[in-house]
Amino acid sequence: MLGFGLNLVLKNNVGGFTLKSVSSLLHWYTFNTGQTINTGLTPNRISAWADQKGSNNLTQSTQNLQPTITNGILDFTSSAAQLVNDSDISLTSFTIILVVKTNFNVDTILGNLDVNGVLLRFGQTNEDDKVRLQFDVTDGGHGINSFDLEADSDFPIDTKFVFSIARNASANTVKMFENTTQKFSDNLVSTAGNNAGNSPLVIDKIGSHGTQQNAFSDEVSEYVIFNQDLTQNMSEFTKVINDIKSRNSIS
Repeated sequence: MLGFGLNLVLKNNVGGFTLKSVSSLLHWYTFNTGQTINTGLTPNRISAWADQKGSNNLTQSTQNLQPTITNGILDFTSSAAQLVNDSDISLTSFTIILVVKTNFNVDTILGNLDVNGVLLRFGQTNEDDKVRLQFDVTDGGHGINSFDLEADSDFPIDTKFVFSIARNASANTVKMFENTTQKFSDNLVSTAGNNAGNSPLVIDKIGSHGTQQNAFSDEVSEYVIFNQDLTQNMSEFTKVINDIKSRNSIS
């Protein structure tokens, strides 16, 4: 299966472009590749998703916490399903890209195993156009700083799309995209009245935050992290999104 997945990635490269050509690529969990499947269960479950760029794999040894998987697509509907990174990922400036199919029902898709409140959450207050971004700034004496980012229009509900969020830490700005369409851009201070400064977003799992709070209950088929704001170069950002769309059969 691993060999098949690698062939799929090569075949679907757009114009010879590959994500590995982007210097800021940090971690890459790609569609239908590097997935260790527990076939002894019905439905099948995934116990590991290998990092195609670094060595920070996503794993889950506890069977009832493993997401189900069908044709390379992970389903987190099972109670508290989650995959955990081998080590923390600390991000200041970043671009996080996820191929998702979700209902935006207050679902925490990325979080920290040890810290409740560090997260990226879809559908804050059950609104289809809101995303919550929370930083742990305890080191600065401020605790958790939350930012509810309200998009210009609703994100797709129960339809697969490429979600991107990019942060420029030096400018303290955040942008969000649906595929290549910008849905939000603002300074974090003016958005929420508080200031994350250069505090990092420290995440280490996909599916929930802390002790399985507001667990994600929908589908993911690709997850990519860059250690800079890719939208500073929109030509490169567009290449990245189009490559991911092609591989995940998104028109």
